[in-house]
Amino acid sequence: MKQGEKIKIGKSYSTIKAGMINNELEAKILTCIQEYAKKSAWDETFTNVKIQNEDWNIVQNTLSGVTTGRSVIAYCFASWPDGHCTVQQFVFKQKFDGQNYSKMVNYDGLISGSQEKVDCE
Repeated sequence: MKQGEKIKIGKSYSTIKAGMINNELEAKILTCIQEYAKKSAWDETFTNVKIQNEDWNIVQNTLSGVTTGRSVIAYCFASWPDGHCTVQQFVFKQKFDGQNYSKMVNYDGLISGSQEKVDCE
């Protein structure tokens, strides 16, 4: 196999169903994961995201119960220099200041073991 040649796996990112369709949020998540990957010197290139959740998960302080933010899980599609592609789940969060949620979306971690090879599309 030559560098950059696409590998067929038999699983397709296009068959993954999104729980929430929100173009603005998806764009923010894609930018966020691309910036995080670059900062972390990851090899893959992220090109697409789908939000898994149907709605936001509210994040609260465990002691006080005060809302501190909200989070969603997204399926993030990536291509790799050797020609294979993957999808992996990551958590993204918006902070809450007591009145409003931040317009910024922050990377909040990955779902361990969720990375799967998929067909490059």
